[in-house]
Amino acid sequence: MSENNKPTPGGKKPKFSFPIYILYIVAIAVILGMHFFSDFKTTVEISEYEFYQFVDSNDVNKYVKVTEPEKNTRYVLVSIKEEARSEGVHATKLKDQQFAKDDFQYKFDVDDFESFNRKMDEHKSQLPDGGESIRYDSKTIPPSIWNDIIGYIILFGLLFAL
Repeated sequence: MSENNKPTPGGKKPKFSFPIYILYIVAIAVILGMHFFSDFKTTVEISEYEFYQFVDSNDVNKYVKVTEPEKNTRYVLVSIKEEARSEGVHATKLKDQQFAKDDFQYKFDVDDFESFNRKMDEHKSQLPDGGESIRYDSKTIPPSIWNDIIGYIILFGLLFAL
């Protein structure tokens, strides 16, 4: 017999015991880490009508059309020009919030991007530069892998606890 597998004086092999509280600590650390390292930036909710007012006053720097198929949601993130943030309605709405230069300040929900694009083209055509200064993008947020991972962590945690 090897030295590690020798029976103890009572005739029993030593039992490996894993402290279960380690699993709980790891699970809590993972959940807290996901919460704290997620996107901290907050945006102010506005209506689509307010957004078009911002476009008409040439305050919009950039917007991004976002689709989240997992949640079946569509929304637009809006970045306001830096010089316009401290004036008028933006000074009131964005009071007490700190944003980096390229952060998005506003967000609003959209039912249909085709309709949104048509309205946006109409409003941009009324601007002096034809809306060329307004940058835009679109992105689709893929389903989160964390949903599956957390399920497996809970499953294995329960299996080890039993």
